[in-house]
Amino acid sequence: MSLQKWADTPKKPLNGLNEELQAYQQLLSSRIEFINEGHQRRITLHSTLTKEKTHLTKMAETLHEAITAARQSREGAIELQKRLARQQITLDKVPADLKHNLNKILLDPLQKELSKILRRKTWVEEQLTTLDSKQSGEDTTTKQLNNLLGLVNSRLRILEDRNKLRTKYTRPFEKWSDTEKKNLKHSSIRRLEENNSWLEHLLGLFASERGDALTDIIRDYYAAVIQLERKLDNLKQQKKTVDRVSQLAENENAIVEELLKAMQDWTTTIKQEKSLQETRLRMQLLPDKAAEIQRNWEQETGRSIAIPVPFESTKRQQLLDSAINALFATEIKLAAAQKWVDLFKARHSRFGIQSELSVYQGENGNIKAQQKSIQRQLYGYLGFPAATIQEIQAVEGALTPKDIKHLEIGDIGGIRVDRSRIQRKAALWAIGKFIIILAIAILLVEGIEIFIWRRIEKQAQRQIPHLVRGMVSFIIYTVALFMIVAFVFGQTLTGLLATSGVLAMVIGLAVQMNISNIFSGLAINLERPFQIGDNVKLNGINGKIENISWRSTSIRDTMGNLVIIPNHTAAESITTNYTGTEANKGEVWGGFSVFLSGKEDPAEMEALFTEVVNSNETVTTAPWVMYVGFNEWAAEYWVYYLIPYAKRFGVLNDVHTKIRDELTKRGIQ
Repeated sequence: MSLQKWADTPKKPLNGLNEELQAYQQLLSSRIEFINEGHQRRITLHSTLTKEKTHLTKMAETLHEAITAARQSREGAIELQKRLARQQITLDKVPADLKHNLNKILLDPLQKELSKILRRKTWVEEQLTTLDSKQSGEDTTTKQLNNLLGLVNSRLRILEDRNKLRTKYTRPFEKWSDTEKKNLKHSSIRRLEENNSWLEHLLGLFASERGDALTDIIRDYYAAVIQLERKLDNLKQQKKTVDRVSQLAENENAIVEELLKAMQDWTTTIKQEKSLQETRLRMQLLPDKAAEIQRNWEQETGRSIAIPVPFESTKRQQLLDSAINALFATEIKLAAAQKWVDLFKARHSRFGIQSELSVYQGENGNIKAQQKSIQRQLYGYLGFPAATIQEIQAVEGALTPKDIKHLEIGDIGGIRVDRSRIQRKAALWAIGKFIIILAIAILLVEGIEIFIWRRIEKQAQRQIPHLVRGMVSFIIYTVALFMIVAFVFGQTLTGLLATSGVLAMVIGLAVQMNISNIFSGLAINLERPFQIGDNVKLNGINGKIENISWRSTSIRDTMGNLVIIPNHTAAESITTNYTGTEANKGEVWGGFSVFLSGKEDPAEMEALFTEVVNSNETVTTAPWVMYVGFNEWAAEYWVYYLIPYAKRFGVLNDVHTKIRDELTKRGIQ
């Protein structure tokens, strides 16, 4: 806002608006800048005048010395002239320049020049004195303007902060950021947990849809409480800003009062300067009436004024223009000073700072009303203090005990009472479900022990490993635990199942071979494909079963070595049991192939091989001898017989030896 506009509307109230304060700030800044620029110009002028004063002082001293010397020379010449007249000295002793020293004309130019220099020096000193006095006054004014500008800047900053607070106060919840909404939710949950008693925490562990719904409602109430508390804090900060702005406005009022007086004095000084310039111009334009103009001015002002030198005819127009320009500049200064006077009068009037203070007082009233309204809402949520309840009763009359109780505990307290009642019922029902699930798990473990493990032990005639029993019990109790978590505490099993699955996988990988061996041993003991003492071929190993445990099977092979075979390997391999079958009474087939050149009679060879086998007393049944035919290089005969498993190697050696002997006798190869 320009200075002209402010001067044209001196009664326009600021009303604490930022726009007008900013315009006010710009005016003050411009004025201070203008004063500083003038100050710099005066410093330069002061320096120049000081140097000129020093120079004039030196010139005056030099001329004064010259005048003194000239006077002494003239006085000496006068004395010589007197002595010559009294004939005290002769003419030949008189200096040749006696007449020159007696001439007064030589002294007059020096005195005139000295008078001119002294007048110039006096004018310079007056100008320096004027500059010093102006500088002293302007220093005070500049300091006051800087203080005023500082107050305005502070008010602008505070009002800007207050506008930010107001914007934040009025911002609807829909415009909150996602982060702010999440923080509010977390704060409401924390407030809910902080206000719950230990009993409410305990009851909250049990699943209840209605209880959870009421908990969500209470959490929403606490979210509203937190928002209201934040609004109260915001209003408190707004009130601080308004109070601070009011204090700054009062401080401004004191400074404006001083500046108004200074500006009025400045205006009076400019008016006097203008009157002096006008009077001098009139005396220069009317030299015949200069004395009359001088008397009139001195009578009106009580101040003296020297009659200036009239304008020279040759430079009249130029000097007149210069005087008029100076007078016009003074007129501009006077107009500017008057506008500043009008401005500070407006600021100091009841339409200025006083009006702003009224606005700030109104703002404080609005803030207090809003604080009271929000505080009443908080009381409605959290409960009214006893003193407030008494005030309500005084206004609305007697209240019922139920109404008083509701006022004391508030909406949140009432919902918490309902939630506690519902959660107690849910806790009793949850405890019942817990007992039922636990009882079913115990009965199931005991049933498996009685109807499965004991029967298996009786059939297998050995004890079930504790690991198997413990694993089955662990699985049953783990399932019971999951059911308790899901149906008693109402928690989701996703995370628990994921953790249990990972744990089960780790444990399973660590003990999977042992578990496989144990269950394979359990299957072997139930199916009984072989027993201790049986001669078997197991996993490609021929031998006698010496021990069967839940983890492994021990076999003594034909070489007398003890071979330990894991049960899962024994269960998965092909097993041949040579002992204990009723069909062959423990006997097995033994035999071999005989390869001849092919020149022999097949029937004769079959008869020979049959006779040799029958000659062995261990062989009790007819052997099986068969001519197979030719292969790529010989004629093949099969020789097989049924013998006890334990004597198979002796019979095989005896039959081999006898066949070899018979073929050697006959020259057959």
